[in-house]
Order: sequence, then structure tokens, then C-alpha cells
Amino acid sequence: MASRSGSTQALLLSAIRYFGLVSDMGLPTPDLDVLVQSEGKERQEVWRSILIKAYPNLFKIDLQRATTQQLSEALAREGLSNQDTIRKAVNFFSLAAKDAGLRLSPHIKPYAGRRLSNRRARATVEELGETVPVPSSSSVGLTQMEGSTEWTKLLAKFPDFDPSWPEELRKNWLEGFESLSRICRGSII
Repeated sequence: MASRSGSTQALLLSAIRYFGLVSDMGLPTPDLDVLVQSEGKERQEVWRSILIKAYPNLFKIDLQRATTQQLSEALAREGLSNQDTIRKAVNFFSLAAKDAGLRLSPHIKPYAGRRLSNRRARATVEELGETVPVPSSSSVGLTQMEGSTEWTKLLAKFPDFDPSWPEELRKNWLEGFESLSRICRGSII
């Protein structure tokens, strides 16, 4: 863990404590020892028991018939109030359940949730604490491109901008969007 940032270490330790894998003093619990030593089906069963202990209220709903909304509501009852945090918790729980060999309803969709409704972000990165503007339809040549079929097809494949992304991912998105805009602008003009 020494190679991880302080915030990553803190989050990881918090998660390990939440799952009861270490004591309040930071000492490994028997569950951690068993999890580390196990493989295959045995590891799935150990992980399943850890999940059930950590999320007892989630296992009160029928996970094989539940929807994403029902799982989100159960997580909200656990004390999560932020929608973005709930969406991330649904994703985590879905992946953890898969690792534990649990069958979840096909109606639970990881990565589902509210995203930006518009294909192009209208905010500026300045609002996120940076100074690079997010491209908008007022960008030179972009208005012409909006009506083009090529632009529409390419834009549909481009992911929605999410302000909650890490800084590096936001910058990569902006650079990719700029490149796409330049390419399309060059083919139209």
C-alpha cells in the first residue's frame, strides 16, 4: 500500500474495516485470514458470508427479482444519501456479488443511473476548479457540425461528460472531444 496515495490508503482501510477484515486496532481478523488463504468456490463462499455480514439489509430483498431502483432504495436505507454514491455502491455491490457467486436479477443494471442528459457538457471545467472550457455548440464550426450525420454518429459513441470523474479522466475527455471536433470541423469546412 506504500505506493498508493494517502487518500486511497484511507479509503481502502475504511472499506477493509467496514467488511470486518481488520479490527479497530488494524489487526487482521479470522475472516481476512480465511479469505486470503482460500481459492475458487471456497473463496466465493467466504466472500459471500462477508457480504451478508456487511449488508444484512440488502439480503432482506429478493436480489434475484429486484430492480436497480429497489437496490438503490435499500442502500439509501443503509444511510447513503448522495445519488452518485448510491450509483457507485450499486456498481460495487453488483461486482462483489458476482465475485461471491451470487445471482442477481437481470433488472439490476450496474452503471445505471442519472447521467448528463445532453451529449455535450454545457458547464465549464472552471466550475470544477480548472480553467479549460468544455466545448459547447458555440465553438467555431460546431454549429455547422451539429446537423451533419457524421457528427451525430460520432457524438453518439462519445461518452457523456461526468464532472465526478477524476481530474485526469476529465482532461482526457476534453482532449478527445476537442480532437473529435477538429476532425469533424475539418471534414465539413
